Amino acid sequence: MKIRKARKEDASAVTELLYDMLGSIARSHTAATTNEEALLRLKAFILSEKNRYSYHHITVAEVDEKVVGLMLCYEGSMLQTLYEPVKRFVRAKLNNPAWEIDIETEHGDYYIDSLCVDEAYRGKGIGTALLNVAKQEAKKRKMFLSLNVEYNNVEAKKLYQRIGFQEHKTIFIDKKPFFYMKTA
Repeated sequence: MKIRKARKEDASAVTELLYDMLGSIARSHTAATTNEEALLRLKAFILSEKNRYSYHHITVAEVDEKVVGLMLCYEGSMLQTLYEPVKRFVRAKLNNPAWEIDIETEHGDYYIDSLCVDEAYRGKGIGTALLNVAKQEAKKRKMFLSLNVEYNNVEAKKLYQRIGFQEHKTIFIDKKPFFYMKTA
């Protein structure tokens, strides 16, 4: 397994993994009415330079030269800047200047926006390897590491608690409750 920063040529594989993980959030953030439309827009965001989904914020795990996992991270202080291109796009597409993205992180945190491993490669330490990269980066930046876990994802919550995350508060993303968890 190889862990590395994502490149533009990873966009197709990254788009598929990210879309599978995000589901309704991806459709909301692309103002898409079909899966195909959402995938195309998400890929365009991944290929662009400055937004929350840009390849610049993605670390991938590769096995036999195939992208099998990804982690999307950024500093909470960058939140407004990174969310703005997505908001502009959705507001224009929906003709709704009031549309907003849910705030998912806090200043002072190095935020794991998304972590996903291809189903066929789960249980092989790929997610742990990606998390270790995030832990190292948060430590280097002298920041807390944070992430969100859906309320109904009990196994993920237990896993994150075992590796040092603590429940900090409840937030809502796409009208669903999430545990906002941080390292101590």
